[in-house]
Amino acid sequence: MNTLFSLLRDDPALRQLTEVFAQPAAQTMLHGAAGALKHAAVAAAYDTAPRPLAIVTAGRDALRAWQEDLTALLPEADVYELPELDRIDFAAPGAAKGLERSAQRMNIMARLLRHEPIIVLADIGAAAQKGLSTAEFSRAALSLRLGQDLPRETLMERLSALGYEHVPEVENVGQFSVRGGIVDVFPINALSPIRVEFFDTEIDSMREYDPLTKRSIKNIGTASIMPLRAADDNGEACFLSYLGAAGTSVFDEPSRLMAALEDGVREDAVRAARCFSWAEMTAAGTEGHEVFISLMNRAVPTCTPQTLISVQMVPMTAFQRQFSLLESELRRYLGEGMRVLILADGAEQAVRMREMLTLWKLPTVISRGADAPAEHAVTISPGTLRAGFELSASRTAVLTEQDIFGRHKARLLRRTASAGERIRHFREIAPGDYVVHISHGIGKYLGVETIEVAGVHRDYLHIQYGGDDKLFVPTDQVSLLQKYIGAEGAAPRLHRMGTADWARARAKAQKSVEDIADHL
Repeated sequence: MNTLFSLLRDDPALRQLTEVFAQPAAQTMLHGAAGALKHAAVAAAYDTAPRPLAIVTAGRDALRAWQEDLTALLPEADVYELPELDRIDFAAPGAAKGLERSAQRMNIMARLLRHEPIIVLADIGAAAQKGLSTAEFSRAALSLRLGQDLPRETLMERLSALGYEHVPEVENVGQFSVRGGIVDVFPINALSPIRVEFFDTEIDSMREYDPLTKRSIKNIGTASIMPLRAADDNGEACFLSYLGAAGTSVFDEPSRLMAALEDGVREDAVRAARCFSWAEMTAAGTEGHEVFISLMNRAVPTCTPQTLISVQMVPMTAFQRQFSLLESELRRYLGEGMRVLILADGAEQAVRMREMLTLWKLPTVISRGADAPAEHAVTISPGTLRAGFELSASRTAVLTEQDIFGRHKARLLRRTASAGERIRHFREIAPGDYVVHISHGIGKYLGVETIEVAGVHRDYLHIQYGGDDKLFVPTDQVSLLQKYIGAEGAAPRLHRMGTADWARARAKAQKSVEDIADHL
């Protein structure tokens, strides 16, 4: 994508954005940019100076658009979505916390705290949520190392304080168990549980192991265990504060962000208490650089920009396979001395595009991504973008396959093959419903039961399996279950726990998915 970035940096306004992008404790207002241009402009600035970057959007559609373009423009960058914790995630013990979302959020915060140059996309609802301060987060995270003097009881107390559940045997993320001088724990930031063995009060060995077979995977010398809770009642920090002076915050269309934030909390007192105001949220990022992007040149509360950048942009014509119009426009661009770049979806498509332009006797070159755009010729470069644009100041035109052919290829996210849809709260299922457990397969939900364990009463979801097998899932781990979706009116066969039935079913489903992908 260097050819595109080279073109963008030749534009005076976008070059200015690149120059100020890494300045700490400063604010920039960029107006006139819309759609894919603002995505590409931010990507070019990031490419020049990779740094922790957060982009706040108003709505899922805007977030997905950013995600699609950034992953294409910056294939080597780590792009994450900050999950929003539901109301139930903040409720009293016994309600579902959304373990997976909490783990994702905490992982992102940990990487930002280490100043890793990741890109975080956050809808306004997720960005405004209150959570642990950086100091609280650092204090809460538990670090273990070989030879460390740490009494077993102290480790147990720390794990409980971090929100981990003490169980007889570790099966899921967020649990720990104790047997003699051995402590097993499944950190939310790990792919496998960890077995810690003590010699008196000293950590004698640590290793990762398979939670199903209990076999060791590898020995490790250090381990980091992050807290289970991504937010609490006393949280007073915005995630933007995790970027620090080394980071940059981008606010996409501030007027829409403010309206979306206001709408989200107006009729929800619980959410309002858990969210920062617009002024508080933007104040959290002032240690680093803040960029406010708006199509219109409007004043933004809390924004007193040191740099005001105006982009002269014209959206690209939607040719919709009108090739005579395309040929005419390309000739006009070249006749007016403009530089022209066409982004083709891959090297083969770039060659086919050149063949078409050659038939029109248009001077054409193919850039492999590292070349500067050609003068007096159409440059074709492998790459994708949602839409093209014209930049008046730098006399540049960028076209995409979407502009030319009217087709848009959405990127597919790989999903684990499953037999159901995700359950976000246990009230979404009723006794008698069939569910799928991530480890044990298809079972029948019988209802909620309160069980006393070690003197503590907790609510559990009672799942019936084949034979007399039963499983009790804590209600705050409902994310481990999915609704079963099968043939209408047909009752599924219940799996037996501890057998290979579910593993074979998952392998068969995965094979079917791969076969379909091969045909596509």
